[in-house]
Amino acid sequence: MTKALILAAGLGSRLHPLTSNKPKTLIPLFGESILLRQKKVLNALGIDNISVVVGHMAKSIERLNFNCIYNDNYERTNMVSSFFCAKDFFSKKEDLIVSYGDIIYQKNNLKKLLKSSEEISVMVDKDWLRYWKLRFSDPLSDAESLIINSDNSIKDIGKKTKDYKNIQGQYTGLLKIKSSSIMNILDFYNNLDKSKIYYKKKFNELDFTTFLQILIDHSWKVYAVDISNGWLEIDSKTDLDLYEKLEKKGMLNKFFNLND
Repeated sequence: MTKALILAAGLGSRLHPLTSNKPKTLIPLFGESILLRQKKVLNALGIDNISVVVGHMAKSIERLNFNCIYNDNYERTNMVSSFFCAKDFFSKKEDLIVSYGDIIYQKNNLKKLLKSSEEISVMVDKDWLRYWKLRFSDPLSDAESLIINSDNSIKDIGKKTKDYKNIQGQYTGLLKIKSSSIMNILDFYNNLDKSKIYYKKKFNELDFTTFLQILIDHSWKVYAVDISNGWLEIDSKTDLDLYEKLEKKGMLNKFFNLND
């Protein structure tokens, strides 16, 4: 069995003014909100137990009858804090899909992730550069490091780099944690030194790739599940306009299949 957790507490400041009166995950894309698109894909693959970590404009998500978990400190914390706000949702009996609230992804990519038997698996776009060139005049201005070992485990993730050799893919914001590992990860997090700076980030400011790197550096195995596009990140109004423009021109399917 598998359940899903969607991290959607943030302010979505890069999407202002669209997020001034709604959370980022409720921004419409191709006529439907990001959140409902995620729900449809999850439901289509038999995942019905879905919770959403909320913060900014939480009542907008509550009204849609989602099971909501609150990050009361969402204005001062980051993704990792939101994730562990949901510790009561964790289970020793069910695998956990964790998704950022500002992405959409195709069913075939989620299927690949669900098939992984590793303790921690992350969806990695190996064809990232084609997608990044579409969104950024300088892909290195936004891309982060991702170096993969010969066994497909990840060695390095989430750091700024000016060398394409350090980027063998991009993390897409979707991962799976096996039920047998989830409580051990919670214990590991609880035992971290909260006064320490981790890769230039304070404890309450940890993003997910930084946390994955901390796990890796403490001998946890994090494995890449390779995909080639088939997902979209909605980080800015420029992203929204670009995707809508591609869809109208019939070119979106080069990167994302709306029918999958």
